[in-house]
Amino acid sequence: MNGMKQWKWPLVAFTLLLAVALIMSACIENIYAFKTLRVTIPTEEKKTLTGKLYIPDTSEKTPAVLISAGANNEYNAMEAYAAKLAASGCTVLLFNPYNHGQSDIAYTPEMGADDALEYMYSLNFVDKTRIGAIGHTMGGYYLSHAIQKTGIHLSAMLNIDYVDINGSFERLYDHVDTLGFVLARFDEHQRSGNLEATQERFSGIYGKQIAVQHNATLYQNGERTALVIIENINTSLLTASDKALSDTVSFFSEALGFTPQSTTHVNLLFQLRALMMISIFISFAVLMVTALYPRPSIVSASKPHSYRTTAISTAVSIAVFAVLPPLYMIGKKLLMPNAIFPETDTNGLVIWSVFTGFLLMAISFTSGKNTKEKMAGNFRADILKAFAVFALLYTAVLCIIWLTDSNIFILFTSFSPFTKRKMLSWLAYLPLFLAGFTGLSLFTATFSSKQRCVEYILFYIAGPLFMVAIFFLGFPIKGELMFYDSRFALIPIIYMLPFTPLLALVDFYGQRYSKGIVFPAVLNTLLFSWFFTASNALYILL
Repeated sequence: MNGMKQWKWPLVAFTLLLAVALIMSACIENIYAFKTLRVTIPTEEKKTLTGKLYIPDTSEKTPAVLISAGANNEYNAMEAYAAKLAASGCTVLLFNPYNHGQSDIAYTPEMGADDALEYMYSLNFVDKTRIGAIGHTMGGYYLSHAIQKTGIHLSAMLNIDYVDINGSFERLYDHVDTLGFVLARFDEHQRSGNLEATQERFSGIYGKQIAVQHNATLYQNGERTALVIIENINTSLLTASDKALSDTVSFFSEALGFTPQSTTHVNLLFQLRALMMISIFISFAVLMVTALYPRPSIVSASKPHSYRTTAISTAVSIAVFAVLPPLYMIGKKLLMPNAIFPETDTNGLVIWSVFTGFLLMAISFTSGKNTKEKMAGNFRADILKAFAVFALLYTAVLCIIWLTDSNIFILFTSFSPFTKRKMLSWLAYLPLFLAGFTGLSLFTATFSSKQRCVEYILFYIAGPLFMVAIFFLGFPIKGELMFYDSRFALIPIIYMLPFTPLLALVDFYGQRYSKGIVFPAVLNTLLFSWFFTASNALYILL
């Protein structure tokens, strides 16, 4: 009976997680009067793409917008944009290009965007004279090839943080009436906030500036309606501010000729859903960790709060992250993108994890405390229990996807399910990240065994937050990111941020209940490797 009681609260958390996912998704659709439908798109290469349709609640033909997220992201990164447009009266198709999300593996210049465009064009409830598109970073590049290949003429296209490669501007100019470019100041393409080169590039194709207002510069040459450059606005998919979404709707309503419905706070509902789901997900994980082991009958008294120990552990956390930029650059060279290890955004963090893990293990073993006993215990049982917790968490996410046609997405991180390709990468990363999390757990077991949970959380988040602060401190000092050449190291750090509390809690409660570090180290390795490969969605073939 007692064995069943300990699973009561994990079951409650699991039920609550599914209920919140279902209720919040239903609320978003009902409040803003659209429905969603997951679709599979066949391609010319005899592959399939995964996509999601947003269909307004109307019997009339609607304008339509195709959205392609950028490299390393899946379509749920752009869901707030899709929902805002659908709520305003547009049919929207989100899709995962080849090698992203659940889409098949292939490589073409269009990455399947041509087939997605033709699929949307074929829908009988779409007004074929009013079709637009949004491309985020590399998504705009894929779409420029797709438009050229299909010959489908677009009334409007909005490019967010656009990447101009191999004549993309010219391709878009030939096939799109109204173009919009959202260029965030200080991003990778506008170093030091210098827009002069970009403005000169635009002027050479589209003619001279004819108006400047509200941070928007208008170009026109008579052959095309207009080119709009929206400068200095942060439209990052990290935040998707309500202003960015409203500007997007205004751009398409004018270009596609429709009157948008009044909608507000779409982004807030998406952000609220993400925060609620990640909070419950973390609680669910911790409750399962504590349910797997019998509660200690005698709880040993904690030592008095030690500010010295907290300061030392925080300093060590910052120190191990301080070596990330150079190790990241080394990792890019040692683990080049191939069939096993994905994009360079990941491989520097792998090298850092191995280095940090062995460094912290060495510190722990030379501390004078008997850390070897922390490695002892029932290895087989601890490892099996770690896999069991991971399997239940993964199952919960599959249930959410099945119930809501959506996913848990926060910051850049998506809890997407495995494909054969992702599973291969996940298995390759497991032993490498295991070194890192073994070192982290061993260090906290050695130096923080009698500390409160807050010390574990502080240790896990201090380093990443320090690195993010240092990167962005460069703006007031030198007008650009610090460590600019390793700026993409920020991406895996951002992947980590939402989960540092989860990893810290698993480490703290896992050690306390299992009386060792094997269980929490293995579980954190499984979880983090999953989040990591799921978020870094782009895979490169040899």
